[in-house]
Amino acid sequence: MSLLTTAVSALSLTCVVSCAHAQLAPSFEYVQNDATGGDAFGIAVATNASVAAVGALFHNNDQGAVYVYDLETNTQLHKLVPDSVIAGDDFGRSVVVNDQYVVGSSIWHNENGTVFVFDIETGELVREIVASDGNVDDRFGASLAIDGNILAVGCPYDDWAGDWSGSVYIFNLDTGEELIKFEWDETMPYDNYGIDVDVQGELLLIGASGESTQFDVGGIVYLMNWQTGALVHVLYPEDLEEIGKFGQAVGLTETHAIIGAPSHDTIWGINAGAAYIFDLEDGNELFKLEGSQGQMLGFFGEHIQTHGDRAVIGQWYGITGGSSQGTAYVYEVSTGTELQVLTPPNGIDYDLFGSAVAIHENSVLVGAYATDRGLADTGSVYQFDLAPSCAADINSDGVLNFFDISGFLNAFSANDTVADFNDDGEFNFFDISAFLNSFGAGCP
Repeated sequence: MSLLTTAVSALSLTCVVSCAHAQLAPSFEYVQNDATGGDAFGIAVATNASVAAVGALFHNNDQGAVYVYDLETNTQLHKLVPDSVIAGDDFGRSVVVNDQYVVGSSIWHNENGTVFVFDIETGELVREIVASDGNVDDRFGASLAIDGNILAVGCPYDDWAGDWSGSVYIFNLDTGEELIKFEWDETMPYDNYGIDVDVQGELLLIGASGESTQFDVGGIVYLMNWQTGALVHVLYPEDLEEIGKFGQAVGLTETHAIIGAPSHDTIWGINAGAAYIFDLEDGNELFKLEGSQGQMLGFFGEHIQTHGDRAVIGQWYGITGGSSQGTAYVYEVSTGTELQVLTPPNGIDYDLFGSAVAIHENSVLVGAYATDRGLADTGSVYQFDLAPSCAADINSDGVLNFFDISGFLNAFSANDTVADFNDDGEFNFFDISAFLNSFGAGCP
C-alpha cells in the first residue's frame, strides 16, 4: 500500500479537475412543422442510439401522431399515423423504440386501446397489437416498455377486479404473440396496476399507484419474473403517506429499481415528489431522491426513464422557487448521486418541461408539451448531450480531488470492485496504474 499511497498522493498535489457541467444547454429543440395547435407534442418521448421519437396525441383533432427524427442530424424521418386511427383516438400517448421498431399506443382506438408497431427504417406499419380479452375503457397501452423483442403493455384501467384495478400484458414484438397477462390476485379497485411498467431481461417492474392498497400506503410496485410469472419482490418505502402515488413511474437497471412518488410531501412542500432506489437482489430501499431544486407541486418523479446506470427524472411543475417552467434531473442510480440539472433556455411558466423524459447513453430528451411555438400549446422537445461518465470520480461529486484518491485507496484495501480499474478480477499494480492514468487525464 505504501507505493500506492505515495504515487497517488503525489498526483493529488498537482491535479484537481472539474468533471461537472454547471449549466448544460440543449443541443437541439424539436418542433413540429405541421402543428395544428394544442398538439401536446412532447407528451411522450423515446430514444435509442440513432433516433428520437415524439408523441403528439392531440394533433389533428386528437387523432394523434408520432414523429421520428434522426438523432445526429435532427431531421425528421417519419410522421407516423396509422390509417385506422381517427379523431379522438389519441395516438402517441406512449412511445418506445428499439433498434428495429417504433412503437406507439392509441388508448382510445376501438374504445379499449391498440398498440401500433412500425419499422424504424421505413416507417411502415408492421402490426397492430391488442389485448386478447380487451374491454371498453381499458386504455390498453397507457404505458409501454421494451427490451429487445419483448414489449410490456400497461392496462391500468382494466376492470377485472373492480373499476380501474389494472393489468399488464407481455408480447413478442416480432410475432405479435401475447405471452402472458399479469393480474395481481390482491388487486383492488382504483389500484391502477400497470400505470407504468419497465422490463429488462426476465424482470418486469409494475407500478400500482392507487391510493387504496393492502399495505395502506400510497402505492405499491411489484417486481415480477415475466418468464415464470413469479413474484420476486413487493417494493414500497417506509415513509410514504397514503397519497404519495408511489409507482406512478418506474425504471429498471441491471441491479436497481427506481420508482417515483410524485405526490409525496417533502421538505420542498406538498406534492413536491420523490423517487426511491431499491436493490433488485434483496428488495431493500437504498436511497430517497428529492431533487436539488424541488418545489411545492413540482411532482418530481412522475416521469422516469433509465439507461445503463443513469436515470432521468422529470419535475414538470412547481409554484415556489420563482419558476413553474419545469426541471429534469440526471442521476447515477447505483449511488443515488445527482449528476445534472436540466432546464430549458428561455423557458416560461407552464411550459411543463419534464412532462416526458428519455435517455440512451449520453443523449437525453425532455418533453415540454405546453410550449407555444407559433400556436398555443403546440409543445417541443429538447435534446441534451451529457458528458461521458468519469471513472476516476470515485465519489461522484463532479470534482477530481483528494477525496477520490482516498476513496480509491479504501476500495483497493477492501478488494472492492470499484478499485478493479481494468476489470480483470484482481487487485494489483495494473489497477493503480489505470486509476492514475484516468485521474491524470481528467474528465470530459
